Amino acid sequence: MVEPDLSSEENADPNKWKDWTTVGRVLFNAVVPPEMGHVNNMMGKKELAELVDRSYRSLGHARTVQLLDDLKTIGFHYATRAGSPFRSRTC
Repeated sequence: MVEPDLSSEENADPNKWKDWTTVGRVLFNAVVPPEMGHVNNMMGKKELAELVDRSYRSLGHARTVQLLDDLKTIGFHYATRAGSPFRSRTC
């Protein structure tokens, strides 16, 4: 990330940047509807539930279903690429 108003020494210091993010957040935001804005914070269970609720209230049922499907798809994709174990329990 390069901030145009900073010197080269200041650009080397992330604390001087206006904003920063991670690769995971960039990938996550690729499926978040643009109308909801950029999400640049840690997303735990509670935060994901709030995001889904906000999506449903502002964008409706069909767009929220698409968001959930896209989140599931990238979650499975990167979990399998990383070699993370995934267990599905059907009861």
